[in-house]
Amino acid sequence: MTIAREAAERSLSFVSVAVRSYHRLPQLIELLNRLLLQDYPRFEVVVIEQSGADADAHRAALQDLSRDPRLRILYYPPLGAGPARNEAARQCRGDIVLFLDDDDLPLDRDWIAAHAANYDDPNCVAVSGRQVLDERVDPALYDTPKNHRLCLRYSWLKLPRGRTYHTRRIIGVTQVAGTNGSIRRAAIERTGGWDNEFDHDEDSFNFRFARVKAKAEYFAYDPKPAILRRLDIPGGVGRRQLGTLALLRSELRFYSAVIRRYFPLRFWLLCPLYMWLALVRACRFTREARHIVRPELPGRRLREVSAPRPLRHDNPLRHDNPLRHDNPLRHDNPQGIASADQT
Repeated sequence: MTIAREAAERSLSFVSVAVRSYHRLPQLIELLNRLLLQDYPRFEVVVIEQSGADADAHRAALQDLSRDPRLRILYYPPLGAGPARNEAARQCRGDIVLFLDDDDLPLDRDWIAAHAANYDDPNCVAVSGRQVLDERVDPALYDTPKNHRLCLRYSWLKLPRGRTYHTRRIIGVTQVAGTNGSIRRAAIERTGGWDNEFDHDEDSFNFRFARVKAKAEYFAYDPKPAILRRLDIPGGVGRRQLGTLALLRSELRFYSAVIRRYFPLRFWLLCPLYMWLALVRACRFTREARHIVRPELPGRRLREVSAPRPLRHDNPLRHDNPLRHDNPLRHDNPQGIASADQT
C-alpha cells in the first residue's frame, strides 16, 4: 500500500507556490504557516521578499519557518510587480506555478490540490480560483448570468474584469488573475513571462499568450481553490493607499504602455476614450477605497465595513450586497428573497 501510494504521489504535478512580498511581513508569516499545512504531497513555496531592513525584525520567525525544506525565502531589493513575478517564475521548480499575494490566505488545506486537479487535462494552461472578501457571504449569491458571462474576460477596450466570487466553473476565460492564479511553467516560458510594469502586471502575460495559444488550449476559472482577500492591509504595490492623481497616472501608464504595446491601432483610435476612462476609474477607485477599514483616527470612531469594495460591477457593497440591511437577499429581511432578476 505504501509503495502504491508513493507511486501515486510521484505521478502528481509538482506545484510551486510563488509569493511576492513587500512590507507585509506579519501577514507573510501568517500566510507561510498556513501554506505549510497544505495536504498536497508535492509542492514548494518560493518567497520573493523585498522589504529590505524591515525584514530584520521578523528574521528569526522567517528563519524558523525556513527549516521546512519545502520553503525557500529569497531576499531582494524592491523589484517592482512585473519583475518580481518574472523572478518568482524563474526561481520556481514546479511544473505549475501558483501565484498568491502576501496578504491573502487560502481557505482550505486542499487549496493547492484543487488547483492541481485542473491540470489533469493537458489543454488546461492556467486556472484562477475564487476570491472571498467576507466568509459570511454565501458565494451562490454571486451566481448571476452576468457574472458568469463576464468572469475574467476583457472588455472590448481590453480592460480587465474580475467577477471571481461565484461558484460556477468556467472554461475559456481570457484572463489569469494576479493572485490565486496558477499557470503551467511551460506556458510562462513559451510567452516570455510578464512585462516590467509597476501595476496591472498580470495583463501582459494574458495578451502575450493570446498570440501563441493553440486552438485547444484554455484558461479556466475554478471556484474550488478559494482564498480570503484582505484588502485593508497596506504594503505591496500600495494601490489602495494612492491618491486620485497617483491612480490616474497609474491608469494612464497601463493604457499607454500595455494596451498601446499589444493593441496599438485600438489605442490610437480610441485614445480620447482611454484618457476619459483613466480619470473615471481613478476617481472611482479613490472613492471606493475609503470603505476599506483604516486605523482609528484621534477623536473618531473606527469605521468598519463588512467587506472591502472591489472596483467592478460585482462589488459586494453595491445595492445587491447580501450584508446590507436593505438588501432583499438577507435572510432577516422581512421582504423575503429576491428574484434572480434583482441580483
